[in-house]
Amino acid sequence: MTRPRLAVSAVLVLAPLCVSFNPVQRIRKDFLALTVRASPRHLMRPRTEQGRRECAAILKSIKNSTASGTFVVDAFAAAATQYSSDAETAASGGLLGEMIQQGVIRSKALDRACFTANLGEVEGPVESEYGWHLVLTPERINCKKDNGYVRIEPRTDGISTPKYVKEDNSERAMQGEALGKTVQTVAFWALSCGFIAEGAALIGNSLPS
Repeated sequence: MTRPRLAVSAVLVLAPLCVSFNPVQRIRKDFLALTVRASPRHLMRPRTEQGRRECAAILKSIKNSTASGTFVVDAFAAAATQYSSDAETAASGGLLGEMIQQGVIRSKALDRACFTANLGEVEGPVESEYGWHLVLTPERINCKKDNGYVRIEPRTDGISTPKYVKEDNSERAMQGEALGKTVQTVAFWALSCGFIAEGAALIGNSLPS
């Protein structure tokens, strides 16, 4: 086999490896992941029927507290500190920190709940492989279901329900960061494909005809 023909064969074998990663799809996923963020809290009880009932009772207690005028975040944090069996987050009132979808949380069920729960409302009991959970997401950016609202705040007018706050420029700020990530991803895949083609050509030229 001649060197040019061998080089072409090598490219035909290696090029699909580059294309199969589909950089356009990867960029789109990166963009979507970077523009939706949440700062949720959770409370966990054991994955037993008793644990589920305990979660339901705690949920009722939190709702009673908020109906009496306690800000829902404060009521939830107090309950998580007292009752949550997750030692890593209980001390901080169940705070999971700022996160992207399918990010730091090992449980897919809990991760999903943080992004599907209604903003500012306690959801649950939610079952995961680790236990039963109550979930509260008081802050979330660029989630379509929130209709532009990004966080809740306590009211000063005596109304027990929280105040919902919009920030019109949140999406623009997140797009700047996403654009930077997109450029990096494009550059990586462009260089990778170039190296593959160049390597194939070098292999072809180095072999005897």
